[in-house]
Amino acid sequence: MKKAAVIMTLAVLTAGTAMAGIIAYWESDVNAPTWSDTGIVTATSFKSGVANDATFGSNDGTFGTVGSANTAVGGMKGKAGNTMSLKLLNAGAQDLRLDSLHFDYTWTFAAAPTNVTVTLSGGQLDDANGTLITSYAATANISKYNDYTDIDVTLSSVLSDIVLANGQFATFQFTFGAASGTAASGLDNIAVYGTVIPEPATFGLMASFGAAIIFIRRKMRL
Repeated sequence: MKKAAVIMTLAVLTAGTAMAGIIAYWESDVNAPTWSDTGIVTATSFKSGVANDATFGSNDGTFGTVGSANTAVGGMKGKAGNTMSLKLLNAGAQDLRLDSLHFDYTWTFAAAPTNVTVTLSGGQLDDANGTLITSYAATANISKYNDYTDIDVTLSSVLSDIVLANGQFATFQFTFGAASGTAASGLDNIAVYGTVIPEPATFGLMASFGAAIIFIRRKMRL
């Protein structure tokens, strides 16, 4: 009986533990996420110049190096100075931690941008707008539909504040760098991982409930 009580207690505590996972991802449409967890986040996107293209796409099957992404042809492309922005608004009742950003990028033509930069461009995080999230410079160009370079960023390593309270948002902007001509480079399989943070009171309630179960089991054995 004691073992059963311990198992039940662990199950209760686990149910209240924060778990990280994908909260939104973009695969082939710059205008809207392919999927988002609407119970906890409202994800939107807007762009300047970046466009969808049915001949582009990363076929490696991952977001950066994680998850499971669509391998079919179809992605996004951008020319020098073009931008794409992702807005993530906490639509849940509890705090939302933004854990990591993942995406695939390629330099497709010699006259296309070799570099893509991601910055924090708006929202209620403590870090200033313009804070650098990551910058990647390709060293060789590959075909439009291929295994793009994987980029993974742990957001706590570049931002001092990664937690959104209910109703707060953060916006991340992708900017395609300079180029020697007007060709476009490829962007695909963008994903943001996040974690819902239970209220401290919730943890306390779960722990108290688990302790009560053990106490009752012990009393029953006396």
